Amino acid sequence: MPLRREAEDEVQMKERRNSKVSRMAARSYADDEEQMNLRWKTNASKMAARCEADEEEQRILRRNTNIRPEAEDKKQMNLRRNTNTNRRVAIREAEDEEQTNSRMKTKAGRMAARCETEKEEQRNLIRNTNASKMVARYKAKDEMEMNS
Repeated sequence: MPLRREAEDEVQMKERRNSKVSRMAARSYADDEEQMNLRWKTNASKMAARCEADEEEQRILRRNTNIRPEAEDKKQMNLRRNTNTNRRVAIREAEDEEQTNSRMKTKAGRMAARCETEKEEQRNLIRNTNASKMVARYKAKDEMEMNS
């Protein structure tokens, strides 16, 4: 009898242990499954959100493209072209103005320098001429005095 009871106890213990392990395994599996589903749903919703954003962007792009008729596109293009042309012309004019001013200043500087040199030359010439005249006068005077 005691052996039988012992054997039964052992069997029951094993069953209990097995069922406990099974319950834990089942619980663990359920947790894993839940986590997996959660992850899957999160990824799926991220992908869906991304897809939705892409589709929305595409829709907006299509809508914007379809809204403007060809005439408006041409008008915009012309406006852009004219604006760019005006900008370029303004830049060119500003550069020309700057170059003209620069040239004028350079020319004026050169002319002033030339003028200054010429004035100096003239002054020297006049001084030399006056000195020569004076020398000539003194020589003439000296000669007259010597002749008299």
